[in-house]
Amino acid sequence: SVKIIFAILSIAVPDVTNRSLVEAKRILTNSGLKYIVDESFADDAKVVSQMPVAGETLTEKSLVKLFIEGNDTRFTVTVPDVRNLSISEATTTLNELNLNIRVSGSGSAILQDPAYGTVVEQGTIITVEFRNKNIDVE
Repeated sequence: SVKIIFAILSIAVPDVTNRSLVEAKRILTNSGLKYIVDESFADDAKVVSQMPVAGETLTEKSLVKLFIEGNDTRFTVTVPDVRNLSISEATTTLNELNLNIRVSGSGSAILQDPAYGTVVEQGTIITVEFRNKNIDVE
C-alpha cells in the first residue's frame, strides 16, 4: 500500500510594519505568503499594521492583511462552519473569506477555534482540528 504524507511548510510571519508597500509585498512573497490590501496605493505607501502579527506561524500561501497609513480600516467576516470538511476544503473555504487556517491532525474537521458564527477580522488564524472518521473522538 502507498501512504501519502503531506508536508505542511510552517512560515513565521515577518514583520513588515513601517516598511513601504512595495518592500512589504516583496518580503511576504519571498517568504511564501500572500498579501491583501484593500485599495491600490503607491508603492512607497507605509504599512502601519498587519494581520496576523509578526511571529505567528502560517502555512505556505497563507494571507497577511496589510494596513496602510491613512487607511487602516478593519474588515470583519463571520467564521464559516468547516466541520466535516477535508483540510483542502476547509483551507479553500477560509481563504475565500481572507481567513487563515492552522491545521491540527488529519482527516475531517471536527473542531474549530474561533467557533463558526464568530465575527473576526480578516487575516485571523482559525485553528481547525481534523480526525479520521474511524477514530472515536469521545
